[in-house]
Parts: sequence; structure tokens; C-alpha cells
Amino acid sequence: MQPVQRLATILVTAISLVSLACGSQSTPAPAPAPAPGPTPPGTGLSPDSPISVAGTERIGWDQAASDLTQASGYQYNAYVDDVPAILDAACQTGTASTFSCAARLPHLQTGLHKLELTATGNGVESPRSSPIYVTLAAAAATKAIPGVVTTVDGTRRAIDIVETGLDAPSALAMTGDGRIFIAQSSGIVSVWRGGRVLAAPALVLRDSQRLAGIGLIGMTLDPQFEKNGRVYVAYVARRADGSLVNRIMRFRELGDVFGEAVVLLEDDIAALAPQPARIRFGPDQKLYAAFPAADWPTVDSYSSYAGKILRLNDDGTTPRDNPRTSPIVSMGHAATGGLGWQPGSGRLWLAEHDRQGRDVLGFLSPAFQDSMATAFDSIVGASGTAFYSATAFAAFANDMFIAGAAGQQLRRVHFSPADTTRIASSERLLEGQFGRFSDVIVGADGSLYLCTSNKGLSSAAPDDDRLLRLSAAKP
Repeated sequence: MQPVQRLATILVTAISLVSLACGSQSTPAPAPAPAPGPTPPGTGLSPDSPISVAGTERIGWDQAASDLTQASGYQYNAYVDDVPAILDAACQTGTASTFSCAARLPHLQTGLHKLELTATGNGVESPRSSPIYVTLAAAAATKAIPGVVTTVDGTRRAIDIVETGLDAPSALAMTGDGRIFIAQSSGIVSVWRGGRVLAAPALVLRDSQRLAGIGLIGMTLDPQFEKNGRVYVAYVARRADGSLVNRIMRFRELGDVFGEAVVLLEDDIAALAPQPARIRFGPDQKLYAAFPAADWPTVDSYSSYAGKILRLNDDGTTPRDNPRTSPIVSMGHAATGGLGWQPGSGRLWLAEHDRQGRDVLGFLSPAFQDSMATAFDSIVGASGTAFYSATAFAAFANDMFIAGAAGQQLRRVHFSPADTTRIASSERLLEGQFGRFSDVIVGADGSLYLCTSNKGLSSAAPDDDRLLRLSAAKP
């Protein structure tokens, strides 16, 4: 692969970094000759002349036209201060000799950063491009409290933004000491600690895939995480030969870094489904996973794990008490947006999109048989669920909260105390205020934490994507 050819022009609405070409040569092209005298300010050619950015810009570069037929198979990577991130790149015809590519600027912390690009094809990564330097100024009014939410029963909760500039996150997991792991569509799992996202990621999944800005990663912690540090990740991966697989991996976290990677399950798939996998531990200490399916025939076939509910031991083996000698315990679930166990009853509830195109909520019996699902009164687009089992907010006790992507809402579901199989009421919170919600968790402090997934949408806010907190409102 032949790396950098030239430094491109700095555009008004996008940062054009470098030109990458992947061909038969492997010797780096000579770096551009330095301009005589001091480097002009704001050119990005040296740390002394960085480009000022707001964090919402796009990176642009040129791909050799001779590589046009291969461009769709390339993976482009950005190195931010030597830390890699996968770019969600799109390319189109530029000139007779080049192919114009662009991607969103990777997530940056405040301050000076060095950016480099590489291209990966057929499992081989090119050398890095010549660096360009950017500086991100601290936002003047980030993490402000935008308002108070009042529920139908009069409960008042403050909603505040605790992090901005994320890359279409799809999964959250909180530790007992208050850290939050954030799985983003770039394949990076970041750590939010002490009120900020740490510069170094906990994990970089170099082979993870995304679809139209949607992250395809699910994540959960071991019930004994505080003792064993185990983290489980379910995602769509692309092998070196270009084939796609649904994959579950186990890691051990130490010092905000995921290591000791073990592949627990892999399943070939033909196409991506526009929804992340969901993975959780049940009260039986078994690992449950739901991989979405791209079509209904796959849902009904035992030849694929897509569109099914899987039940596994924590080492990836099949439990002996499964209904059959397979991880599959339930079929017919093409788009399971969230799964969770109801406090008290222990029932496994599923928020899904059914064959009739409805958003529904239903549960599985102890024998893993479907119940009658209840349809919601409006679009939800479930993408993560959490039962409220904390004690901080008595009014929320045993309620289910659903992160709504298509519905752009946090849906609260209240069950009848006399019959916990019956939905007594539901209400739409934060509807249309923050865009697409992609996951929700109950924090160690009893607050609800949510993330948005708006990157790539014309309606995205300048500081998207965000991590939000729903907590006690001041009197």
C-alpha cells in the first residue's frame, strides 16, 4: 500500500487531511517539502500551527482513482495521538485521477491533537499518513442542565448533559464505582470517569461494523464484575476475507483497559441488520444475547443465531438445562431492542418490532414460551431497556424504561401491582428533545443514564452525541 501523496486543502466546512492510495507499492511516498520560513498559522502542518476545530467537522482525503473498484472494501482508520479509531467513510468520484472520501472527525478531548490516517484492505494496513494537527477549544456552555422532567404521577427529575461529542454510542455499562463504559459506532469503548471521557479507550474493536451511523455493539458486565472484572461484548465483525459474523467476546477490565480477549461465540451472517445486538446476564447467572436479523426467513431458521434469544454459560458453552442442545431458547425475534428481568417476578421481558411492523412488549415464560405481546400506542423503536430496581426514586420502583430510537423518546412502562404480567400504563418522556436514544441504564447512584445516536442525521445537534443523566430535581 502506498500512503500519503500530498496534504490537501483546508476546506470551509470540512477538514481535508491527506491523500491515501492502496496499490502495489509499499514504500512511503516522500513527505511534502516544508514551506520556507515559519509555518503559517492554522495550517495544521506542525504542532505550532494547529487548525482550530469545534469537533463537528469532517475529514476529507483523496483515494487514487485506480483503486475505485476496491474502495468499498477498504476500512479507513484515524489515529488520534497514536490511538486508533475506525472511520465511517464515504467516497465518491472526485477528479479523473482521484476519488474523494470523507468521514466524521473522531471524538476529541479539549486541547491539541495529532491526526493520522491509514487504509486497511485484505487484512493489510497501510503506513500512516503525514500528521495534521488540530486543537479543540473547551466548550463555553457544555454539560448544562437543560431542564426538569415531570412525569404523569408528579415526579420531578432533572435532565442534564454529562458528556458530548460521542460517536453514535450503542451501549452503556456502569460499574459499582460510578464509571461508565460507552461502546461507540467507531468500535471504540470509552471510559467516562470523574465527569469526563478518558482520552485513552478501554477497547478498540478494529473489525467492528456500523450501518448508516448506527453502532452495532452490545455490552454488559459480569454479575461478579467487582471481583472478576469481566466484560462481555456482542457485535458484528468483518473477517479479513470480508465475511460478516455475529460475535460475542469476553474481556477482563483492569485499570480502565479491556484485556484477555476470549471469543465465546461466532455465527456467520449474510447482511447487517440496522440494530445493535443486546446482551445481558439473567438472575440465573446465564448470559442472554439477541442478535437482530436482516430478514424474516433467517428468523425462522435454526441455521442462524440471528433473530433468536440465546442462553449461554459465562464461558460460551450451552447450559445443560436449555430446552435443546443449542444456545437458542426462543425464535422469531428479528428486532429485539432490549431485554430485561422484572424485579420480583423474574420474568424476561422483550421490547421488539414484530412481524406486523408494530413496536411491542412481551415476556417469555420460564419454559421460554412466548406470551401475548402488547403493542405500543405509537412508534418507539426500542434500542435498550432497563428495569428500575434501585431505591433512590420510589415512584419508579419496578418500572421499565425503554430507550426509543425511531420514536426519539424514553418510554416509561408501569405494571399493575395486582398482576405484574399486565401493563397498567406507559408514558413518553423527553420526546423529540434529544433525538434518537440508543441505550438506557440504571446507575449506581439510582439515576438513569441515556445515550443518543444522532451522528450522521441532518437533525444532529452540534454537540451530538450525548450522555444524559435523569436524576433528582432540586426543590
